[in-house]
Amino acid sequence: MKGMGKLTVNLVKEVIKSYEPNVKRRLMEEKLTGVNEWIVQKVKERGEVSSGELYKMYSEEIENPISERQFRKHVDELLASGLLNFRWSKGKKGRSRILTYPKK
Repeated sequence: MKGMGKLTVNLVKEVIKSYEPNVKRRLMEEKLTGVNEWIVQKVKERGEVSSGELYKMYSEEIENPISERQFRKHVDELLASGLLNFRWSKGKKGRSRILTYPKK
């Protein structure tokens, strides 16, 4: 084709690197189920929410909720995978994690 430059391996690698985080996140989100899916959806809807407030919402909305400790384990998994971010906030009873959904 005239007017088209060569498609080099380096160019392809650069394009893949620029899209890779978003593609990985989307693919990981598509595989979420149960509690993890609920957590990510609520954080997306709210923009940011404390982990304690999120558990309160969960326990009121779900008929047979898991324990708060198990809920924190799910949050920790989502943070480790990069599907959620957090920052510390000083609250009335100590520190609290404010959960946010990563910007694209």
